[in-house]
Amino acid sequence: MVKTTGSKISKAEYGSDVIAEAIRELGIEYIALNPGASYRGVHDSLVNYLGNTKPEMIFCNHEEIAVAIAHGYGRAAGKPMIAFVHDIVGLLHASMAMFNAWMAREGVIVLGGTGPVDANHRVVRGSTGSTRPTFRATLSATS
Repeated sequence: MVKTTGSKISKAEYGSDVIAEAIRELGIEYIALNPGASYRGVHDSLVNYLGNTKPEMIFCNHEEIAVAIAHGYGRAAGKPMIAFVHDIVGLLHASMAMFNAWMAREGVIVLGGTGPVDANHRVVRGSTGSTRPTFRATLSATS
């Protein structure tokens, strides 16, 4: 018999729920993001699975602003914050703020996400019969 101590069983139904849980388990309090379809699964999980608490979303109108907010929070609070940006152009837009955080030697966690391109594969049906978008993410970090 295998003994486990301190473990818990996840109620996650989707991959995006697992990502949201992992972010919460890391103790991340806030996520600055530019909402959109690129990572709609994670956005959905942060709102509907975690209730937009721990982490709480901070909506930004540009990816560079999201990373700059995470950078400023890191400087003020002494702990990292996540900036979630769109892939390709979003990561490109965020690159200057990522460089600024790197030059300041401040920890910022930058997540970039994209969904499937083929419209026929954008929605999956869960075990409960509900539909939620799929998700694929890339991870970058500056420290």
